[in-house]
Amino acid sequence: MCGRFVQFSPASLLRQIYELKSVEDDDVKNRSPKYNITPGSDILAVSTENSLRKLTLYRWGYLPSWVGSSTKIKPVINAVSETVTQKKFFASAIKNSRCIVPMDGFYEWMSQLDTKRKIPYFIKAKDDLPLAVAGISSSITTNVDSKIVKVTTCAVLTCESNSLLKPIHDRMPVILSKKYWDLWLKNHELSASSLGEILRPADSECFTRVAVSSLVNNPRNDFPDLLKEI
Repeated sequence: MCGRFVQFSPASLLRQIYELKSVEDDDVKNRSPKYNITPGSDILAVSTENSLRKLTLYRWGYLPSWVGSSTKIKPVINAVSETVTQKKFFASAIKNSRCIVPMDGFYEWMSQLDTKRKIPYFIKAKDDLPLAVAGISSSITTNVDSKIVKVTTCAVLTCESNSLLKPIHDRMPVILSKKYWDLWLKNHELSASSLGEILRPADSECFTRVAVSSLVNNPRNDFPDLLKEI
């Protein structure tokens, strides 16, 4: 699964990487680096509108558009790639509301057989560029401060872990190869064969993992030193 991640690359860099025409939203342009993103947080995501890529803020925790503003359904942060097309909950989003979540890395915890302690690891790309993680989204109406507002929610797709991450956890985010970005962001249904080709574990050789401080366990902690190897 993916329950914590990092976004510190500025909008100016993401604009270059994802070939965005512009970044007009001040909340996006002025967003501060995030070193310990938790479920329910606002996150940056790339989507397509009128054939142009854009960078906007989504709420991490997917809910389908058909839920009401008073729903008691728990938001979902991860969607299993192997079964996402079979679930009514995700049916509309996987067909025509896909996105890319840029991650500068993510955290996972390794259980220790001899103790109940779990060691946090930070996983990132060897080239230090953001990971292009597959996501799905949905716009809902919800109650915020006694006002009904429209919020775009999203979930991160996961797949079986590669050999580097399998000792830590059996699931990892689906990380899209650049050659699939256009196809993933197009707002039309993808064939089963296309999805099978896209939603695969990324090559272990592309990543590094380091053990980091247990300070990351506290969601209130949000600073660069969380990424330091111990």
